[in-house]
Amino acid sequence: MSGLASDVRSCFRRQVSLQTSGLGFRRQVSLQTSGLASDVRSCFRRQVLLQTSGLASDVSHILSAVERLSLRHTEHMQLYGSEQGNQQRMNGVAWNPDFNTFTWAIADRKSSVRIPACVNQGRRGYLEDRRPSSDCDPYLVCTILVQTTLLHS
Repeated sequence: MSGLASDVRSCFRRQVSLQTSGLGFRRQVSLQTSGLASDVRSCFRRQVLLQTSGLASDVSHILSAVERLSLRHTEHMQLYGSEQGNQQRMNGVAWNPDFNTFTWAIADRKSSVRIPACVNQGRRGYLEDRRPSSDCDPYLVCTILVQTTLLHS
């Protein structure tokens, strides 16, 4: 969990730094979704996903996390940035998943949740939630990810 908290703090610091830099140039930085490719990829892992011996030597932990994410898709989408911006961005065209449909796949950048090919081949690693938009609150995103995948709440 400390790695996850560190990633959230780092993301927040980058947002603050970007906005502060903009002020120096008399420019306002907007994290609002543009409708093109402005998203935040939430890659996360926990120790059990990285182990290579015993029961954790397969991707079952990752697949069970994906299953729990699919059950709460609508709830997650409400916290993953402005609904209007996310619906515009997540139109199912090009590399974008569809806003209303939860999909997952291995090495498919068009899915809502992607499991990288190297994770599938190595039978351990992480998953990538591609749904949060650039205007999301990283604290809310991390909170709901942890609640859904780790705490099962």
